[in-house]
Parts: sequence; structure tokens; C-alpha cells
Amino acid sequence: MAKNDIENFLAELSEQNEARAADSKPTFVERDTLKAEFDVLYKGYIMEGFTPGIEGNYGINTAVRCINPEDGRRMTLWLSGYTCEHFESVVNAVQNDGKTFPMTMDFLLHKKESSGGRTYNRFSALVRECGDDVTIPAVPEDQLQDN
Repeated sequence: MAKNDIENFLAELSEQNEARAADSKPTFVERDTLKAEFDVLYKGYIMEGFTPGIEGNYGINTAVRCINPEDGRRMTLWLSGYTCEHFESVVNAVQNDGKTFPMTMDFLLHKKESSGGRTYNRFSALVRECGDDVTIPAVPEDQLQDN
């Protein structure tokens, strides 16, 4: 084989490897924080999953990965205290019925009074769709970060 053929082969191989590396370069989603307000009904939010047991400044938290149904923005909803338990009980009930993430959910953060007269924060939700029935919108361009 001629030296020129080998150089051309190696050059072509190098270009192909560079193109593959560019195509497989990981892209990460930069999530917004959803600061849910009390007594506001959030309708049709897509819950992608959650991570419980995150140590925070005020105790143990749960990070819920969700999508705003109106604009497709990826967000993290942080829950703490009893609201973590309320969220997880909703998810567990749905999963016990054989359903999986993603889940479309209507939810509300509100105050509730216990039988002892104390007020506590409550997370209440209705799951509307699950799994393959949920349509996931595209990630907004400004939330995609190359790494």
C-alpha cells in the first residue's frame, strides 16, 4: 500500500471519529426551580420521577423532576416535611396499580388542620395519565447545556 493511501485512510478515520464524538457529546438539561405557591392549582404537570432523602438546610427533602405542560420547561419541585410523604403516597398508590412514570398530575399545596388543631402543609394530587399515555414535549433550547 502506498504511503499516500495510508495517510488518506488515517485522515478519513480521524474525521469520522471527530464527527462521532461531536454527535455523541452528552447534553444536559438545566432545570428551573418550581416554587409552588400555596392554594394554587397546578394542572397537567408531567412528573418524570423523584429523588427522596436529600439532606437540606431544614431537614430531608424530595426533588421531583417535572415538566410544565404549557411550555415544556423542565423543572424541579422541592418538597419537604409531610409534603414528601404525601407525594410519595400518591406515587406509590399509582405504582401499586401497575402504572409507571411519567405521570400527568394535577396538584395543590395547601394548609390543613389536624385533629389536634395544628396546621400543617399538605400536598394533594390527582394522577391523570401514566406511562406511554403521557406525551413528553421537547426540551426548550435554552435549557440544553453541552458538557
